[in-house]
Amino acid sequence: MDTNVEYWTRHTVATREFKSRKESMDFVEWRNGLNMFRERLMPVEGHDGKRVLDYGCGTGNGLVNLVEYSKPKLLVGVDISPTAISLCTERMRLHPGPTEVRLLQIDNGAPKLPFGDASFDYIHCDGVIHHTPNPEEILAEFVRLLSHGGEARIYAYHYDSIWLHYYVAYQKQIKEGLYRGLSPRQAFRHCTDGEECPISNCYKVEEFVQLAEQSGMDGIKFVGAGIVFNEMQWVQNRFEAIASQELDQEHRQFLRNLTFDKHGLPYSNGRVAGSAAFFSYTKA
Repeated sequence: MDTNVEYWTRHTVATREFKSRKESMDFVEWRNGLNMFRERLMPVEGHDGKRVLDYGCGTGNGLVNLVEYSKPKLLVGVDISPTAISLCTERMRLHPGPTEVRLLQIDNGAPKLPFGDASFDYIHCDGVIHHTPNPEEILAEFVRLLSHGGEARIYAYHYDSIWLHYYVAYQKQIKEGLYRGLSPRQAFRHCTDGEECPISNCYKVEEFVQLAEQSGMDGIKFVGAGIVFNEMQWVQNRFEAIASQELDQEHRQFLRNLTFDKHGLPYSNGRVAGSAAFFSYTKA
């Protein structure tokens, strides 16, 4: 079995069976609330009548959001994990409605999906692209699959974040002494979705925009960053990291130059300094 498939089969997010619609919805609403701004920057409303693809659907959190807060004409979920597809199949039975729902297991990094050109009006890719071996090909496939005027929303891990500059570079590598032979970007892989996660990349906004444009996404836009509550807690300890001579200057400077709004949200160069970067692409 492919390493990525094997890992995500064993580490499926929310590997559990939900007994009722309320239990499923309670979990989704709890999860939605962990990442500030996810609901605004990765909207699940406003897709009535559309043909929607959830790329990397996992056990169905995005699908549940989409069928509960929109009424798409068609909703297709694809994932590389057979466990995820099985759990998702059972879960979606708790959320009946007018939407036609289809689920499909795909090969890891499949550069082509079994759908015709312009098959979808909206593509939802929530926290998945950074775990793929060939993001350029997958983004190019999104371009092919979108109808003219269709939109893709993509959440990718954000390099310029408290997660990387504090949690990985300082907490894990210096205080805990882990991953000392790796760069923070390399160590990041071990500090997000499990220590043995095969692929977990993070991107500066400009890096991801360049990657997407090379894949044919002309006009892709960064629409904002989200931050998780762990990062809001960690940023309170930044002064200890700033004072550390072991911490590389890049990370000290990032933490030292943070600014805060009236709600206490940290910003770096005008962007929320969180680990979730959200992008929007509309096909001309």
